[in-house]
Amino acid sequence: MVRQVLILVMVALLPGSAISSAAEKTDRNQPVTSPAGPTASTTPPRVDRIEIVDKGIIEVQSQTAVDAPNTLTGTRYESTGVKITEKTTTIPANKGIRFGIQYKIVGEPADAKVPLKFVTVFPQGGVTNPKTGKTMSQSSWEASRKIGTHIVYQGFSDWSRIPGTWVLQIWYKDHKMAEQKFTIVNP
Repeated sequence: MVRQVLILVMVALLPGSAISSAAEKTDRNQPVTSPAGPTASTTPPRVDRIEIVDKGIIEVQSQTAVDAPNTLTGTRYESTGVKITEKTTTIPANKGIRFGIQYKIVGEPADAKVPLKFVTVFPQGGVTNPKTGKTMSQSSWEASRKIGTHIVYQGFSDWSRIPGTWVLQIWYKDHKMAEQKFTIVNP
């Protein structure tokens, strides 16, 4: 069965990285018994900041659908072979265009996974899914990512190519850590 994607909400690791959405769990109720202090396995992860490294039009080699109930279509994608092909914040509203940000999670320990929330804020008036009749002013989904560099991006379908300001945000716990605005224009 071929699935027509109505609006894409996606995330990818840089080429050569493994993709995993399972959160790394630690038991924070266990006392630290090492005389040298906490070890990497018992130290809760810490996010100092999230830096936007690059932004623009995205190219993707392959992707896998993942359920995402808080998105307009109920689906997002885990992708590989993702790269920014054009650095810009002005995006033509062409079918098949993907745009996004390369970001770096700065924190410790270096191999820790941290829970993030990814939010896309749509232009004023929101976007309406013609199949469901549901209008949303924003969509969101959550995933755990390792401290390091990743890419998150957004795509269009025929009905979601709405000109205006689209905003990609990354949240850690209750704190907005990164935000990038894109101006979507008619081609």
